[in-house]
Amino acid sequence: MDLLFGLTAGGMCLVGIIIMVVAWMVPIPKKFGKVFVAIGAVAFLLGAAAYVGLINADGEAGGATITESAVYDITITESDSHVTVDADTNTITMALSFNDTSDAFVSNTGYAELNISLARGDALITDAVATGSLGSVCSVDITGASDEYILDQNADDSYKFKFTKASGSYSYEDCSVLVEAGSSAYVICNITLNADAVAGMDQYDTCTIDFVIGGEEWTINCIKATVSA
Repeated sequence: MDLLFGLTAGGMCLVGIIIMVVAWMVPIPKKFGKVFVAIGAVAFLLGAAAYVGLINADGEAGGATITESAVYDITITESDSHVTVDADTNTITMALSFNDTSDAFVSNTGYAELNISLARGDALITDAVATGSLGSVCSVDITGASDEYILDQNADDSYKFKFTKASGSYSYEDCSVLVEAGSSAYVICNITLNADAVAGMDQYDTCTIDFVIGGEEWTINCIKATVSA
């Protein structure tokens, strides 16, 4: 209910003052005068309260509005033997095997596929959209040439950090996933590394990739673990 009946807070205060002045100055029976004074006082107090923010135009307590947001429980799994996931530290490790003669990955270790599950961890009854995005990508200093990013790139210079949803639709670097209330959804993340960057790394060097999914920050450590000639 609108406590101000369409009036502004200042207008409500003015109406209250007018009612009280009329009740005091116009000769009316005493018992009715008290009623008018009381009405005027209530109108004035309501207007004053609305003015200072104690009551808003909807009759609700004033102050900051609290908006609840969806919360997601993130689980990341992998099926590649050279990839490990540490859920305690939100860290993913890719142990790369690389041939320094051919400058190529051995046994497809420059590739990883992550299955990311997003389960609603809140009690809201509304559906929500979780987002994912690629963050920082480290680069490797190449002697005598331009630096190379650890992630391989497409023809349009987007990184080969590919999100694929259950529907089969995909996008590079960013995604949005509908997660229904009380339910879960998943997205597949395919990562392709840049062999030219790894060729410029020494054994046991590490290059990192950061990304965010459902509000959680994760780090991928790409380690040049095994070197062959």
